[in-house]
Amino acid sequence: MIAETADPLVQPLDRLDVGESGRIVYIVPRETGRLVRLSNLGIVPGATVGLLQKSPAAVIRVAETTLALDSSIAAEIYVRRIA
Repeated sequence: MIAETADPLVQPLDRLDVGESGRIVYIVPRETGRLVRLSNLGIVPGATVGLLQKSPAAVIRVAETTLALDSSIAAEIYVRRIA
């Protein structure tokens, strides 16, 4: 994937540790229409997400919304970790 070679600080959301936050840099959807569905939920570049849980699904917090995402979808969302 381009992301891992272009900027080593950008990584898939599922690689954050539970309790960490990241700012979405870009999304690489594997299914048609997924980008629109994610954007309707507030998962867009520039948004800050917090990882609350990794298993059995990725549970994230975006603004005032808590969402559960399949881990394969979380792997399509690239973030830069926020200290």
